Amino acid sequence: MVDVDIRSLTVVAICFFVFKQKTAYEMLRSLVGSEMCIRDRYYVAPSAGDFHLQARSTCIDAGDPAMVDIIGSRMDMGAWSILGTPTPPISLGSAKAAVDGTIALIEDRPIVAVYGNAFNIENDDRSAGLRIVWTEPGEVGQRVTVAGVMATQDGERYIPATQVKQMPVPEGSVTPAPLGVTNKNTGGGPAGAAPGVRGGVGVNNVGLLARAFGWVTAVVPDGFYINDGSNLASDGGKTGLKVSTTGLLSGRTIGIPEVGRYVTVTGAIGARQVEGIIYPVIRPRAQSDLLYEQARVSVDTLENGLGAWSAMPDSDMLTLVSNVWHSPTHSAFADQDSVASMRKATDLSLYDRVYLRGFIRDGGGSGAFGRAYIGFRAMDEDLVKDYFSIGIWSLTSSANYCFRTSAQGWMASSIARTPGWHAFTIAVRPYTGTDDVWFYVDGALAGKGKRTVNWPINDIQVGPSNTPAGANAWYDDIEFGVTEWAF
Repeated sequence: MVDVDIRSLTVVAICFFVFKQKTAYEMLRSLVGSEMCIRDRYYVAPSAGDFHLQARSTCIDAGDPAMVDIIGSRMDMGAWSILGTPTPPISLGSAKAAVDGTIALIEDRPIVAVYGNAFNIENDDRSAGLRIVWTEPGEVGQRVTVAGVMATQDGERYIPATQVKQMPVPEGSVTPAPLGVTNKNTGGGPAGAAPGVRGGVGVNNVGLLARAFGWVTAVVPDGFYINDGSNLASDGGKTGLKVSTTGLLSGRTIGIPEVGRYVTVTGAIGARQVEGIIYPVIRPRAQSDLLYEQARVSVDTLENGLGAWSAMPDSDMLTLVSNVWHSPTHSAFADQDSVASMRKATDLSLYDRVYLRGFIRDGGGSGAFGRAYIGFRAMDEDLVKDYFSIGIWSLTSSANYCFRTSAQGWMASSIARTPGWHAFTIAVRPYTGTDDVWFYVDGALAGKGKRTVNWPINDIQVGPSNTPAGANAWYDDIEFGVTEWAF
């Protein structure tokens, strides 16, 4: 029996591609005779001329034991192994910056996104990511060592891999979470041989798993565009970040949302070139990467004090305390005799779909007296144009939680008061004048109200102003953002 090694297969490949006179099998037989061992080669697509080895091929690490590939392991059998001494590994960021044609060996990186003919890897600290073209993408969470030659397509650096080897996954290891990005900082500027996207500034983040959000501004056959208020100029006069819904794993599809919907998208950042201009793109991996829900803009756990807040003009400032809290160790407090409330301006004035959520500790429960609430306000400098509040207002109901609008005043919900911390939420919809403000307690709909005017929400209030609390009140974890009304 004769074991066919890399030298024989290399000669066969040259003869086959140059002269195309015989099949590879016939040439091997002519070279080594009839007593030979043809292993389970499992080429990727031999009929299409792709003689790379599948991961299950027995030709992997089965070549001449005296020869090594660039990964440093025994040479594979076949024409596509790279001969020579092992190439020293380089960082992922250095590979992205290297010129086309650079041999790259990137060791032990996690897979964060998988597509039909490619996957993305990134550093554990999310400092750099890269697209790897490979016929067997693997699974998210696997760790791999990748070898190949750097290349660029449509402005995106990538590696058409010659070798991919699965590495052990350490116990307790965690796949990097998506990086939150705005439309305008998706893609970033140039980094060595990696070109930046149109208008890109900052760190080049092409290749990283990321999360973006916005309203759908346009729909095209291969995806859609989203705008988060950055008004990113895109191809064909469109506005927003392109979301690509093609190139998925076999059997996966992504439904394209309608124009006007608000969506959060998770996927790998890529680049695309249209008429010589490089634009950013985000590639979701599956339908579950599209979420139609709120996107938090800011959260204040009050751990850094109350410096971002100021007292309402007719009230004292709330007090920071550490004896009672929701998370982690501090809250804002008003005692029963104080007239204390605080406010701060928000950066939500660009949006007409916003939410406010905060936690209030109910110290008494049903029947107990008290005044404690959070609220949104629409301000025209010092003039209050509109406002909405939710919380405890026992003057209207001491048994149930209450909510109000400036147009309708306080109203009692059907949700009974109970002692302890509760999440109170106000969701403000685009102005219609009817049922365009929704109120929630612990995620349950407490009631609906109406906006008075079509004026942007730009101020937050915590605690009742110009009136004593009537009972000890604690507030914590105040957050706000843009929303699609899923709580």
